[in-house]
Amino acid sequence: MRRGLGGIVLCLVLCGVRPGIAQEAPRVEVFAGYSYARLADAINSHGWNVSIAGNVNSWFGIAADVSGHYRSGLSLHSYTVGPRFAVRDTVTAFTHFLFGGARLGDGGALSAFGMVFGGGVDVPLNERFTLRLLQADYLFTRFGGETQNNARLSVGIVFTFGRR
Repeated sequence: MRRGLGGIVLCLVLCGVRPGIAQEAPRVEVFAGYSYARLADAINSHGWNVSIAGNVNSWFGIAADVSGHYRSGLSLHSYTVGPRFAVRDTVTAFTHFLFGGARLGDGGALSAFGMVFGGGVDVPLNERFTLRLLQADYLFTRFGGETQNNARLSVGIVFTFGRR
């Protein structure tokens, strides 16, 4: 527990999060986009990624993330939730630590623990829309006692609602 908290603090320092700076943040951000995943055993898969984040203030929010990736009869879905930290300036840089589950379907379906650690960069287009230039994540899953270390890249559009 103590080690995990230290990692979050270190990440905030490296990302330059300064809670004293009052930046305007949307109350809610909804992301939808294309996603590429490099799954265990060097399997390239394509799919989608959607998320919703509720911002408590300009630098902290809670995010829920769902994704699906597909390749030759194989499918992997993840569903996670957790804290999100952001630095808002001309662009928004964020990092998130999400925990939940994953489901592997290749004829039969297996459910397992899943985690997503990563972040990305959003570039505002106007008051309502933002371009998610890149989101890069480490997607951890454990099916049947075997650990899978996966990489996920996503791009798309963020819809913003309300202002904090």
